[in-house]
Amino acid sequence: MLVDVGFYLLKGLVLLIGWAAACFLLAGVQNSDRWLAAGRRALLLSFAGTVACAAILVRAIFEGDYSVAYVAEVSEKALPSIFKFTAFWAGMDGSMLMWLLFLSGYSALAIATRPQSQRALVPWIGLTLALSMLFFAGMVAFMTNPLERLEVLQADGRGMNPSLQNYWMAIHPPTLYMGYVGLVVPFAFAVGALVTRRMDGDWIRTVRPWVIWPWLCLGVGMVFGGHWAYVELGWGGYWAWDPVENASFMPWLAATAYLHSVMVQERRGMFKAWNASLLMLAFALSIFGTFITRSGIVESVHSFARSGIGPWFLGFVIAIVATGAGLLFWRWPDLKTEHRIDALLSREFGFMLNNLVFLSICGVTLFLTMYPTISEWATGKRFTVGASAYTEINGTMAMLLLVLTGMGPVVSWRKASARSLRKSFLGPLILAGCVGLALFLAGIRQPLPLTTWALSAFVIACVLGEFHAGARVVAAHRAVSYLRGLSGLVGRNHRRYGGYVVHLAVAMFFIGVAGMAFRQDAEAVLAPGESVDVHGHHVTYVASSPYQTGRSDVERVDLRVERGGQEVALLRPEFKIHHKFPEPEKDVAVRQTAAGDLYAILAEPVDRATGRAKIQVLWNPLVTWVWIASYLLIAGTVLCLWPQASRRAEAT
Repeated sequence: MLVDVGFYLLKGLVLLIGWAAACFLLAGVQNSDRWLAAGRRALLLSFAGTVACAAILVRAIFEGDYSVAYVAEVSEKALPSIFKFTAFWAGMDGSMLMWLLFLSGYSALAIATRPQSQRALVPWIGLTLALSMLFFAGMVAFMTNPLERLEVLQADGRGMNPSLQNYWMAIHPPTLYMGYVGLVVPFAFAVGALVTRRMDGDWIRTVRPWVIWPWLCLGVGMVFGGHWAYVELGWGGYWAWDPVENASFMPWLAATAYLHSVMVQERRGMFKAWNASLLMLAFALSIFGTFITRSGIVESVHSFARSGIGPWFLGFVIAIVATGAGLLFWRWPDLKTEHRIDALLSREFGFMLNNLVFLSICGVTLFLTMYPTISEWATGKRFTVGASAYTEINGTMAMLLLVLTGMGPVVSWRKASARSLRKSFLGPLILAGCVGLALFLAGIRQPLPLTTWALSAFVIACVLGEFHAGARVVAAHRAVSYLRGLSGLVGRNHRRYGGYVVHLAVAMFFIGVAGMAFRQDAEAVLAPGESVDVHGHHVTYVASSPYQTGRSDVERVDLRVERGGQEVALLRPEFKIHHKFPEPEKDVAVRQTAAGDLYAILAEPVDRATGRAKIQVLWNPLVTWVWIASYLLIAGTVLCLWPQASRRAEAT
C-alpha cells in the first residue's frame, strides 16, 4: 500500500514542481513577494515529497518487497544490509530518484539561504531550479519510476551485480552525484544574473562556495571511483579513460577553469561573459555525462543498460546550451570588460592561459570519447580510441598546466617585473633542474615522467616558498615564532592558502600518476612451491583453498612475498564464480607502500587436478601518492570554504 502511495506521489510531484516554476515566473515578471513565497513553499514541499518517496523505496528494499520491479532487479534476501542500502542507487531507476533527491535538496537549500542583497535574482534562480527539477521529476515519474509494481510476484530478487558489492558503492556514487547535481545552483545564479542584468561582483561571491562544493565532490568522487576500480576490477589500474570516467572529468575541468578565471573578475572586473559561459558549460557537461551513462551510445563497464531516456537527456542538454547562448547574446553589452590584460607576464594572462589549457583538455576528452559513436554514424563502422591517445595528447598539455600551477600563486597582478620573477622562480627552477638531472642520471629516460617529476618539484618549491615567505613576514611583524607566524598567515586568508594546498595536491597527484609509466608485471602458471619475481619481490605460490559462500564458489590462493630474503607479506587473491551472474569476479590482493603497490591477481580458477594456478603479479609505482593527493585536495578545499574569524563574528 505504501509503495502505491509513493508511486503516485512521484507523479504528483511533477504537478507541484510545475506550480513552483509558475510561481517563480510570476514573481519575476510581477516583482511579487507573494508569488515568490508561494514558489519557495512549493519547492520545499517538493523536497519533502522526494524524501518521502526515497524513504518508501529504501523501506521496500529492506523489507524485501519483490512485487516492486526495481527491488526484484537489484536486491535479494541474502544481500547484506549495507548493500541493501546501496541498492537504492545501484540501478537506473533508483539512481534517477537519487538525482532528483539531491537536486531538490540543493534547490531548497539555495532558495532558503539566498542573500537578501540578491532578492532580484531569486525568482529567476528559483525558476531555473524548478525547471531542472521538473525535467528529472518527469523522467522519474513516467519513464524510470522505481516504485512500479511487477505483474507477477517473485519470491526473491535477482540481486546486485557482484562488482557493485563493495564498500566503495556506499561512497563513490553519492559523492559523484553531489558533484554532478550541485552544478545546477551556479548555473541558476548565472541565469538570474543575466536576466536581471546584475553582472557585478556580488553574485559571483555568493555563488563561489556553490561551485567549490560540487567541484570537490566531482574531484574526490573520481578518485574514489579510481580506487574502487583498482581493488575491484582486477586489471591493475585506476583510470582507463573510460567514457563514464570522462563524463565526470569534463564538468570538473570546466568548473576548475571557472574557479581560476573568476578571481580575475573579482579583482579586475574582467572575463564576465567568459565566467558566465563556464558555469553554463559545466552544468551542460554534467547533464551530457548523464546522457552518456544512460543512453547506451558509448560502450563502458560503468554505464547503465541502453534505455529510451537518452534522447530526452540530449534534448535537455540542447535546451541548456540554447538558453545560455541566448542569454549571453541578449546581455552581451552588459558583459563588456572593465579592463584589459596589461602584460603577458601577469597573473591575468596566466589565468587566461590556464583556462585555455583546461578547456583544450576538456575538448580533446569530449572528442575522443564520442569518436567511436561519431565514426559509426558517419561510416557505419565503429572505430575505438585507446587510452594511449588520451594520455599522449592530454599528458602533453598537462605539462603546461603544471608550469602554470607553480607560476599562478607567484606572478603579480597587472604586470610582473623581471626582478620579482627572478626572485620568485630562480630557486624553484634550479631545484627542478637538479631533480631532472638526478633522475636522468639515475637512468630515467622517458620524457613524460621525467618532465612531470621535475615540474612537480617546481610547483612544490613555488608553493612552499609562498608559505615560507609569508610566515617569515608575519612572524617578524608580530614578534612570534615561525610556526605561529605560519598559523597566523593561513588564518588571515583561508581562501588563498587553501588554494595553495590544492596546488600541492595537484603536484603530488602528478607524481603518483607518472609512476605508472614504470609498472612491471609477470604472469605465470604455477604449481604449489613455484615462484615468480617482480621488481625485487620473490612471490611464491604456497597453496589454494576453495570454499563456498552460499552465493558463490570461491578459489583462494596464498602467495608468500619475500624481499631481500625476508618474508614481507602474505597475499590472498580470489577468483569467484557467482551463482546468479555469469561474469566471474577477481578479488585482488594489494600490498601498499610509499614506493609502490604489489598487486596480485588470480586470473583463472585453480586446476583441481594438478593444483596449478594462473597468477599475475604487478608492481605499480607511487600509487599511494595518488590517494594521498586526494586527501590533501579535500583539506585544501575545506580550508578554502572555512569562514574567516572576522566573518564568523559578523554572522553571530
